[in-house]
Amino acid sequence: MAPSFTYQLHDKLKVKLEAEFLRKIATNSPLFTPASPLINSQLVNVQNSKDLDLAYNKSYTDNSLLWKTTSINFYAKISYLISDHWQSETNLATTYGTSNGTYQTNLLVTNNTAVARKVLRYDAEDITNHQVQQNFIGNLSIGNWDNKLLIGLDYYRYSYMANYKSAGYIDTVSIDNPSLSANLFNADLITKIVLPKQPNHTISPQNTYSAYISDVIKPFSALSIMVSARYSSLINNGTKDVSTATTTGAYKQTSMTPKIGMTYQIIPKTFTFFANYMSGFQNIAPTSINGILYNFKPQYGTQWESGVKISGLHQLLDATFSYYNIHVRNTVMADQNDATKYIQDGKQYSRGIELDIQIQPIQNLFIHGGAAYNESKITKAENSTTGLRPVNSGPTWSATWYVNYETAIVNSSKWILGIGGNYVGQDLIINSKTAGSFSTDDYTLFNSTIGYQYKQFSCNFTTENLFNQRYYYGGRGFITQGNLRQCILSMRLHF
Repeated sequence: MAPSFTYQLHDKLKVKLEAEFLRKIATNSPLFTPASPLINSQLVNVQNSKDLDLAYNKSYTDNSLLWKTTSINFYAKISYLISDHWQSETNLATTYGTSNGTYQTNLLVTNNTAVARKVLRYDAEDITNHQVQQNFIGNLSIGNWDNKLLIGLDYYRYSYMANYKSAGYIDTVSIDNPSLSANLFNADLITKIVLPKQPNHTISPQNTYSAYISDVIKPFSALSIMVSARYSSLINNGTKDVSTATTTGAYKQTSMTPKIGMTYQIIPKTFTFFANYMSGFQNIAPTSINGILYNFKPQYGTQWESGVKISGLHQLLDATFSYYNIHVRNTVMADQNDATKYIQDGKQYSRGIELDIQIQPIQNLFIHGGAAYNESKITKAENSTTGLRPVNSGPTWSATWYVNYETAIVNSSKWILGIGGNYVGQDLIINSKTAGSFSTDDYTLFNSTIGYQYKQFSCNFTTENLFNQRYYYGGRGFITQGNLRQCILSMRLHF
């Protein structure tokens, strides 16, 4: 449920309020950690998800092992017109999410022929965010130059709390010949196992204070130049173990981050060149996986990007081509000795190209296509990963496309037809000189939609994964089965 409310109090003051309420009860998605391909420098296990002997339609869990999530989010924006040249914008956000229940992960063992099942029982896992942001936006002229000025302050508080018990690895199930006891894996069994276990209860709060200023300058109509700077101060209060009343991992971090950019219309409204450069750091929130809480320090990075935008044929063609180059240090990576753990050490770069094209060859027919190429490499880390592509960097190649056609409106009705899809290249899950390389296989998915609209009534029939493609996707050391064909019928009445 997501209600939204907007009210114009008077000509200068506008208030917008939004809320989101979510309640979900389900088993968690199947998560499998593949066995390392190399053992003692010998290739022993498979290197690609297509070679696994997993039963695609089996989850290796029980319907009684439920994961329950509640999310309550509130947003507010207050806009006030101070004068003809200045506007105030206040943004408020409070988000709260809590989860509890049974969380299961699976480890492929015995040359990927068996599944070892591990379970955590959470009494609570709570994430709370509070943010207050105040912006002043000015549209000014200094001499003959137009300026759009932004001055702002931002306060952000993040808190993570986890209270759980680990049941550890419960059993090991043969994939080809599972025993009858494999079906005894249920909530009652897990409750008996975790009841005498020592609870883990931790709290991790942090606060960020920021101030920023940005100015977009237009010396003349074809040229825009942006200069900006942001000051941020992070106060991480560390992770408190409630049972021992001890706190670890506290630190403070302050940084000033600049950004500059420009766009130049070589041919007005037809051919535009753009470029930008920025440096900064990203605060990484504490993360929990398999009952282990990780506190990270910020990642630092620099990025520059440039490209061209083309628009022509009476706005029937839009195309963007860009090149980017990113260098990051203090990166977070999966531990190559244990894919379910994290480490934060190293440097890496990511560079690539992106292409996006949209055309409208005839009225009401839209064709869109996009493709991306990414090259990533770890330049500093422990010896087993230096010089390799980092895991979780995504595929080297990816693409997306769709074709959409709308019939002309006849008697207040029209039809909408569409087909599209996406391609995802191989994605590394394990990549190490000692553990070897394991990746998900590349896959292509097609989707289609048929829609009918009559006055205030609309109906859509959508098919996702049209050809029932079997595929695996993953990240953070895990892989999971992709959804098979889904058919969704939706009807709406506008009033």
